[in-house]
This record gives sequence, C-alpha cells and structure tokens, in this order.
Amino acid sequence: MRNIKNFIILFLVAALLILAAYFYGGFKAEQELKKQKEVITSQVILERVKQQHFLVTKTLIASNDVEIVLENSEGWKDFFTGDKIKAQGDVRVDIGVDLENFNANDIVIDHVNEDVVVYLPKAGILNSSLSGDLDVESKKGVWTGIKDFFSGEKSDDYNRASRELISQGEKAALSQDQLFAEARQSTARLIELIIKSGLPDYSIEIKEK
Repeated sequence: MRNIKNFIILFLVAALLILAAYFYGGFKAEQELKKQKEVITSQVILERVKQQHFLVTKTLIASNDVEIVLENSEGWKDFFTGDKIKAQGDVRVDIGVDLENFNANDIVIDHVNEDVVVYLPKAGILNSSLSGDLDVESKKGVWTGIKDFFSGEKSDDYNRASRELISQGEKAALSQDQLFAEARQSTARLIELIIKSGLPDYSIEIKEK
C-alpha cells in the first residue's frame, strides 16, 4: 500500500515538473519571439524598402512631335529652309515613389498593439529621357535620324528639341493618373510584404505623407 502511495506521489511530482517545464518553455519561446519582433525596427524596414524600390516603377513611352525655331543653324545641312524645323522622337518617362526623403520616422511600429503605420509619399516622375533617335523632317517631308546631320558635338538646336520633347512627354505622363496610382499601390504592396516577412502578425496601414 505504501509503495502504491509513494508511486502516486512520485508520478504527481514528475507530472508537475513536466507541466512546469512545458509552461516555462512556452514562456521563454514567447519572450524570445517578442524580442525578435522588437529587433525589427523602423530603420531595418526602411533599409529593406530602399534596397527593393527599383522594382516598383511604371514606364510610359510617349511619342511626340515638336516645331522649333533655329537660333543657330550651324551644323545643319543646306536643305533646311526657313528658320523652323520639325523634330520627333520617343520619350521614356519612369513613374514611381521617390524614396529619397522617405525616412525611419515615416514608419511607426507599435510592438504593444502589434500594428505598423507607414506614411508613404505620392508617386511622381522619377526620370525622363529620349528613347532612341531624335528625327527631323527635311524640306521634302522626309523624316531622317538627326545623327545624319551633325559632325562632332550636337548643336544647341538638338538640345533644345530634346528638352522640348521630354517636356511634352512629361506632360503626357502627368495626365495618366492611373499610372501614378498603380506605382504607389505597387510600392505599398512591397512595403507590406517586407513588414510581414519580419512581423507576420502585425496589422499594417498605409497613409499618405
């Protein structure tokens, strides 16, 4: 009888020790997980975002025609008449969120309530440039690559035509509200993925900066 009683006591003690170890292990794991989450700071997320933001640009190719007055026709061949020429070319406009001024203060992490608020700027034009050759129209109405008319340095007329085409391309891009909205949404989704990779249980809200 005493042996049975001792066995029951030993069994209960062992069960209590196992139960205590189980809860202690769970507590330690929870503390470790909490510590790991707190290591994910706004600066960590910012660095990861800036490493990846090149993935979220939208590109518009705009074809434009311009007419310019020649201030210095030196370098142009004789078959141009008058003081005006027509030029055309494709302009590449890259649209996205400029993260140059995006900083750690724009990412607010609340580890107590497990939520993150991100203040994200609007999308804008990141870069614009000529895509391919700039063409000009001769007096015969033939469009020819401008490179055929210059020797050495490109003239001021070429640069003026380029600037005007790029300006028109940017104006065309600014009318494409959907592209700007999509670029910002793409950036927001990327930021959410980056945050979720380190803080999977946190809620995320994207606000406008």
